[in-house]
Amino acid sequence: MKNPAVRTEEQSHICTIILDHPDKKNAVDRPTAEALHAAFEQFEANANLRVAVLWGANGTLCSGAERFAKGAVRHGQFDI
Repeated sequence: MKNPAVRTEEQSHICTIILDHPDKKNAVDRPTAEALHAAFEQFEANANLRVAVLWGANGTLCSGAERFAKGAVRHGQFDI
């Protein structure tokens, strides 16, 4: 299942991975962490891509982990 809070754009040899969850200032919950992981794996698997850029839409890169998401964080690390 695709997570709408994470999307990718490819141009030439550059992959831009975009966090776009404006109502939470791009806070990362478990599904978003999994989607980020999948996006970076997809980047690594594509020999035509040379650079990955992590970018936050709406002026915020990431406000941190979403505290109230069930199973999002355990002992300061994502529980994925």
